Amino acid sequence: MSRMIVQRSVAGSALIMSLLMLTVIFLLATAATQMALQGEKSSRNDRDRQIAFQAAEAALADAEADIEQARAHFFGNQTGIATALAEGECGVGEQNPLLGICRRLGEQAMPAWKQVDFVLSGTNMQTVPYGHFTGSRFQTG
Repeated sequence: MSRMIVQRSVAGSALIMSLLMLTVIFLLATAATQMALQGEKSSRNDRDRQIAFQAAEAALADAEADIEQARAHFFGNQTGIATALAEGECGVGEQNPLLGICRRLGEQAMPAWKQVDFVLSGTNMQTVPYGHFTGSRFQTG
């Protein structure tokens, strides 16, 4: 009889030990999965940051080329902009050579970039798309 009681307690402790080991293995696998997913998220965020940085650099280079070439005479003297735009007015319309240029109202006025609607297109367009005046194309892929 005492032998039977000892065998049952050993069998019960083996079950408890195997459940504990299974729990530890499950927790380790979960931690490894979380670490792998976190690394993937981190690398995706870094890639997106690099793409955004390159797009901003390309947009600045395109605007610089636009200012140096096609519309330099407007920036060479203030009378060019002063006669073409009224105070607080921006160049509007896809064919407008002053598209993207705004004349300030004064020192206390809200900046033009806070007033412009970036979604408009066609004759209501207020912003200059990439390569609009220079003919450049943004490299993808």
